[in-house]
Amino acid sequence: MKVQWQVIFDPNIRTALWEDAATLRNTLMAAASAANIVLPSFDDDSAAFGDNNPDDTITRYRSAGAGQVVVQNGPASVVTWDGTTIRHYDTPTLPGPLIGSTAAGHSFNAALMVEALRSDDIAKAGRAGESLAATVVQGHGALVETPRILKELFHD
Repeated sequence: MKVQWQVIFDPNIRTALWEDAATLRNTLMAAASAANIVLPSFDDDSAAFGDNNPDDTITRYRSAGAGQVVVQNGPASVVTWDGTTIRHYDTPTLPGPLIGSTAAGHSFNAALMVEALRSDDIAKAGRAGESLAATVVQGHGALVETPRILKELFHD
């Protein structure tokens, strides 16, 4: 079996960890240039780079050389760029109350990576990420039933 390597980069911006804003921006953009898929969070990227909307975030990473971009945008629409087209997708409606956001981003990334590697369809992968994140935010401290998570990740 031939292994196809993918570089998937989540900027996970934490401004307090950087010596200055210019170093943060330059380093993140250099890392994004080597990535097949970049997974920014609009709130963080907007604060660090001044992006006005998720499309601006995509355009910036795209011009750096990223292969594909999926912008997480909290409860608003996820925005994907598959290498040719930007698409906006509504987030799933939560079947229950929002309990907490612990691990929502990591859960999003996990499901996205599984689906992206399985199907090579970044839009489908973004929707899988949103679905799992929506499941996780309905549990205290990201504690949800293991079978429920596995069902979300491995639905086939």
